[in-house]
Parts: sequence; structure tokens; C-alpha cells
Amino acid sequence: MLTKIIENVKRFQYEIYLGSCFALIAVISYNLGRTTLFNHGSINYTQNANIIQAVDFATDGATITTNNKLDKRVVASRSATSKLYHFTWCSGAKRIKEENKLWFTTEADAISAGYSLAANCQ
Repeated sequence: MLTKIIENVKRFQYEIYLGSCFALIAVISYNLGRTTLFNHGSINYTQNANIIQAVDFATDGATITTNNKLDKRVVASRSATSKLYHFTWCSGAKRIKEENKLWFTTEADAISAGYSLAANCQ
């Protein structure tokens, strides 16, 4: 069994070498691309990154922004039926109409006003 494997390796040694080179080049290229994006800030690997940053690496002028999880403000709806508040990065906050938004500087202010955190906003 071992002799058959050795014979096949010797017989296809050039093809094995060439395939290994292609595989290594592909892996190295992929990792270089990821490293380049990470060094330029286009990929965010931390949840608590400064979200006020805007990264503009696109040639067409498109801007990539991240969610602002450092913003301590919370927003609630002026609606009498809802006593829920949302963080600024939550989807619920984005669904409130601008004219109905009630802003609090901290989460404690919203709680003291009788509001509670929305279930979909953690």
C-alpha cells in the first residue's frame, strides 16, 4: 500500500507541486487582501469601535460608516401608547418619525421618565 502511494507521488510529482503552488498562492493572496482592508479600517472586528468614523476608500466617493455604539443618547416615541426607548443604532429608533422622536441624553434619564428598553434593542 505504501509503495503504491510512493509510486503515485513520484509519477505525479510535477502536478502535485504545481497544485500546491496554486493553493498556496490563493491562500496568501486572500490573506493579504484581508490584511489590507483591516489596516485601512474597512473591516471592523470589534463591537465597540468608534462609529463616528467615516471611511472613504472607494474611488467613486462612496462613504462607509459604522454604527455609533458610543453614542449614549436614547430615543423614544412621543406616542402615548408606547413607553419604550431605543438606542440610536437600533432598528426601532430608525422607524420613529423625526417629528415624534423624544431624545434623552442618557439611558438613566429615559428610565426615570418612565420608559423601558425595547426588547429588540440590546
